[in-house]
Amino acid sequence: MASRTRKRWCANGGVLVRLTLTLSGLCASQCTNIGLMTTTTTTTTRASTTETGTTMTMTAGGSRECIGGVRTMQSKGEVKLAVIAPGDPHHEQSLQRVLPAVLLAVKYVSSPRGPLPGWNIKVDHRDSFCSSTYGALAAFEFYINQTADAFLGPVCEYVIAPVARYAGVWGIPILTTGAQAEAFLYKGLHYPTLTRMMGSHRLVGEALRHILRSFGWKICGLLFHNHEMASSKGNSKCHFTLSAVYGIYAALNQTLEHKSFNQEKADIEEYKYLLSLIAKSARIIVMCANSTTIREILLAAEELGMIDSGEYVFFSIELSSSDNDSKEPWRVDGDTDERNEKARKAYQALLTVTARTPDNLEYLNFSHEVKSLAQSKYNFIFGNSSVSTFVTAFYDAVLLYALALKESLPEKPGEVNLDGGNLTRRMWGKSFKGITGDVNIDENGDRIADYSLLNMDPETSRFEIVAHYYGANKTLEYIPGKQIHWAGGRLEPPPDTPTCGFDGSLCPDNSLPGYAILSMVLSSIVVVLVVGSVFIYRRFKLEAEIASMTWKVHWDDVIVIPNAKTRGSMYSLIANKFRGRISKERKEDNGGKYYSTSSASRTSGVATIRKTLFHCTIYFPTYFQIIYRSAISSINRIKHQRILTTFNSRNIYILHASIRGLCCSRLPINIHFFFLNKNIASIELKELSVNNSIDYKIAIRFQNSKVAIKLIPRNKVEISRPLLLELKRMKDLQHDHLVRFYGACLEPPHCCLLTEYCPKGSLQDILENEQIKLDRVFRGSLIHDIVRGMVYLHASEVKSHGNLKSSNCVVDSRFVLKIADFGLHELRRSTDANSDGDKNSYAYWRKQLWTAPELLKMERQLPEGTQKGDVYSFAIIVHEIVMRQGPFYLGDNNELSPKEIIEGVRRGGGSPLRPVIDDASVEEEVATLMRRCWAQEAADRPDFPALKQTIRKINKDYESSNILDNLLSRMEQYATNLETLVEERTADYLEEKRKCEELLYQLLPKSVASQLILGQSVIAETYDQVTIYFSDIVGFTSLSAESTPLQVVDLLNDLYTCFDSIIENFDVYKVETIGDAYMVVSGLPVRNGMNHAREIARMSLALRDTVMTFSIRHRPTEQLKLRIGMHSGPCVAGVVGLKMPRYCLFGDTVNTASRMESNGEALKIHVSPKTKEILDTFGTFELVCRGEVILKVSS
Repeated sequence: MASRTRKRWCANGGVLVRLTLTLSGLCASQCTNIGLMTTTTTTTTRASTTETGTTMTMTAGGSRECIGGVRTMQSKGEVKLAVIAPGDPHHEQSLQRVLPAVLLAVKYVSSPRGPLPGWNIKVDHRDSFCSSTYGALAAFEFYINQTADAFLGPVCEYVIAPVARYAGVWGIPILTTGAQAEAFLYKGLHYPTLTRMMGSHRLVGEALRHILRSFGWKICGLLFHNHEMASSKGNSKCHFTLSAVYGIYAALNQTLEHKSFNQEKADIEEYKYLLSLIAKSARIIVMCANSTTIREILLAAEELGMIDSGEYVFFSIELSSSDNDSKEPWRVDGDTDERNEKARKAYQALLTVTARTPDNLEYLNFSHEVKSLAQSKYNFIFGNSSVSTFVTAFYDAVLLYALALKESLPEKPGEVNLDGGNLTRRMWGKSFKGITGDVNIDENGDRIADYSLLNMDPETSRFEIVAHYYGANKTLEYIPGKQIHWAGGRLEPPPDTPTCGFDGSLCPDNSLPGYAILSMVLSSIVVVLVVGSVFIYRRFKLEAEIASMTWKVHWDDVIVIPNAKTRGSMYSLIANKFRGRISKERKEDNGGKYYSTSSASRTSGVATIRKTLFHCTIYFPTYFQIIYRSAISSINRIKHQRILTTFNSRNIYILHASIRGLCCSRLPINIHFFFLNKNIASIELKELSVNNSIDYKIAIRFQNSKVAIKLIPRNKVEISRPLLLELKRMKDLQHDHLVRFYGACLEPPHCCLLTEYCPKGSLQDILENEQIKLDRVFRGSLIHDIVRGMVYLHASEVKSHGNLKSSNCVVDSRFVLKIADFGLHELRRSTDANSDGDKNSYAYWRKQLWTAPELLKMERQLPEGTQKGDVYSFAIIVHEIVMRQGPFYLGDNNELSPKEIIEGVRRGGGSPLRPVIDDASVEEEVATLMRRCWAQEAADRPDFPALKQTIRKINKDYESSNILDNLLSRMEQYATNLETLVEERTADYLEEKRKCEELLYQLLPKSVASQLILGQSVIAETYDQVTIYFSDIVGFTSLSAESTPLQVVDLLNDLYTCFDSIIENFDVYKVETIGDAYMVVSGLPVRNGMNHAREIARMSLALRDTVMTFSIRHRPTEQLKLRIGMHSGPCVAGVVGLKMPRYCLFGDTVNTASRMESNGEALKIHVSPKTKEILDTFGTFELVCRGEVILKVSS
């Protein structure tokens, strides 16, 4: 008996572990048989001191030692890898398959572009025989001989367990494609250096559960291969795989039906029996077996009729991609054509889950190199099978180990740290690019694997990848252009549970007892009687409501509202780009044609009807500036007037103005009605309708509510049952965004319709009023209001509008938009016939700018229109709202008249005529919305419910779902708009006021002007002492005669501008300039004591010096000669006149100063004795006596 003990101290999780391995009972021959050679080595003991304390270390062989639990290597650049795998070539991870991948990985790792360039990496291998005994002994041999820095393998589950435990104690990393069972999940103290390169079965289970859940499946059955209990092989790999699936569902309190079989002994009858058992509790069946067995199971399912119905779906778990090499696994060359055809049909119900393999050129080249190396070095031929993902995982394992080793290399080339714990920590939680793509190792040392889902294409009968499951983010991504084909011709996945349940308990018993049948019959009779009674009741109720005519209005109930506004648009297409050009539609003057829309207002018993002339040749762009006086000034053009006397002896004086020949298409013509009372019942409406215009609206009061009235100029309205029914429906129609219909008066001659009164006018008025600012939120709210109203209108019995346009959208006092002029098409048909009788009129063609092309092409247009036609009209309104350029804006250079536009829309073609959209100012979503709505084909346009959803998405960031919030937001915006407008007008007023004051200060002294601004009267004032200055130009008359008027003006302007700039430096006031005369005074209106003479004297010297150097623009060589005279004395000053008031001076002092100037000499200052006396008191002026001069003065 031989006994050998190896002692090592290693720190493992803070616990000092001492390992004693004893080999006893093994003779040398036995050791030789298993490939283990005993050797004798000298053992030395040394003590090393580390930061954590002092430990005892046993060093064997002298080449490698353990110091403080750290394995080091004295020779830099050498690593030894030990591969442990089955030697049986039929095993999917045999040495013949695995070693080529390992060698290729070593070659790359030690190459110049690898992580360990120039390293000597040795690879040794042993056959594990898939035996826990032989595999453990092989690992021990590597360890004893110190020829393993890392283990690659083993791959068999029962071999990995002991080897992984030993490797953890030895401190050697172990990287394997096996160990996928649940037992290896919690590594802890047992498997501290184990890294799983193919993940775990639990990851397979999670992937499968995610795939099933993506189809809405929660229940499935498990059918898998397993070895018999008495077999020495233990449980199969399929057992471990589906056990993980079972465990995942068990954790969710779901118990899955599961059946196992031994594929080496089972036949098709056993498969039928097992399928029939599982079918009692599952329709989704997950299978795990080899490909041959899977085929037999599907053939059994086909014989049981589980394929044709498409109610069952089968899944096959084939983690090794080599098992799924055949694109036609249903075909077996040695089988009959009949069975192959049945198999092909059965495989339509199969989905295969396999490990994901790359489909790039690098991986294909790698597979070719592995096969070539296996054949040349190990005499192994892969054949048609591909390189398994388990084999490629060995390549990634070598690369992972090399990357971890590279990270642990020391800065000094002394010792290389090969401690397994250190390297394992560096490998866990690492991601890198492997031969199979992105390799992700989680924090537990398990690879996060990806899987592929395969399905058979029924056209090619070949299996193709349709989706990939990515374990890193747990997502199932379908391949573009691929889809899953379900058996039985289904277009969607079948449910995982039958409608009535697996036992039929979810469906009630169809058999009924006799009493139940009798009860049902009696109940049916009662239901029929109740329904019939309800129908009859509703019928009688409807007839009663029709007969009651709740919509009927008596004309005597209508009362005029003083100071009421009415709806009516004074703008049109001309108000935009049609103004200021010659109309292409000319017509002979035959009495004048009025525009079809008009409005009126009542103020203190005076009604003003605003009518618009159509027949003109030029549209004035400045018609907005024409005010009430313009109409009054046209009284001389009135051709006739008359006085009408109506019934009830009430006299009404009506002034009819028929204006001809006026060229002002947008001028509001005011026609005044003077009547003696406020009861409009005394007025015959046909007299109010000038030229029989019928689109006339006026605000009145009815039942204590403000309403709008629309006239129907018909002598008689025939009341039929359809009309009564429609009037009743209009009365019942109520919505927040529809104008309410109050009723109708059909008593000739007072035929009219009464609707809700909206004081803010029409949408067209608001859009064309530049003072109203519409931001993005306000525009979106208006558009949304239209859509809401049209959704309700289209869903009602009215069905469609037929005449939707911006002038038929009105805004109430809360700034809520409402749709008007819908329904009652029979009455409106006669209205339209009268108003549009002249098809050559501007109004006739302009009215159709909102009409859809398919309606324009009709010989006789439908008055009720169509729903798709309303969508087209809505698009034109949206364009008006976002562009604010009027209907059908075609650009600034547009020269098309409404008739030409309508003809272009009617023609259509490949590029139909549509309004211009400014992409810079219009949002992309809104522009797309408009283009969809005005599509040439009606079928291509969306309906209003779809538009409602679109508008909600566009306005989701700007509009609240709360109606009150939206209402308050609109009112707040309107108030803000008014505040801004007031501020602008106030600023303009203040600016104009400032300019006026500045101008007034230039005309009058500031003190005098301030009195006038305050509304005070300026009283003339006497001043005891002032000094007055006069000057003129010597020879100005001759100079003027020799110069042009413009040259004279330039001369005086230059001279006086220069003088004005100089006198600002003195306490003087410029009185006036007359021709070449310049008059200045000092000492008034503000008295300055005796300084007035000095101020004038200094100013005179400054002016004289300036004139000496002054150059005449048109005679630069001539010297301008100024003559100056000044005198001091009393005077009176005051403002004279109301228009162009002037501040004037009166008294002898003014005349004397003027004489002093006229009798003076050129370029000299003539001073009177009185002024000299004052100047002498200052002692700063030099005066020369001129002598006696005779002056003509008044005293």
